[in-house]
Amino acid sequence: MRPVRPSVFMCGRYGFKRLVGRRAADSAAALGTAKSAVAIAEASSLDPQSSALVGAALMALAETERALGDTTNANAAARRAGQALAATLGPDHSETRAALNFR
Repeated sequence: MRPVRPSVFMCGRYGFKRLVGRRAADSAAALGTAKSAVAIAEASSLDPQSSALVGAALMALAETERALGDTTNANAAARRAGQALAATLGPDHSETRAALNFR
């Protein structure tokens, strides 16, 4: 079992969006923070393909990329988020639906 990083628990699933949002004034920093959140969530998950934490981090990345005008990567991150969230929370959960309907 991998060691769990305390920063993941302090941030929590909903904290990724706030963490990235605080850095939004600096576009490069916001994108870097979002990518770091995904990396931390993936490293801390037993199965990144079915992790709500990874899904939330990917959605923060998708929203950041969309805000920066990178719709191709934003949509790819949202698709990955939808898969991870559906596997964990189910297809009818509001977070899963938001990821699957991301445009």
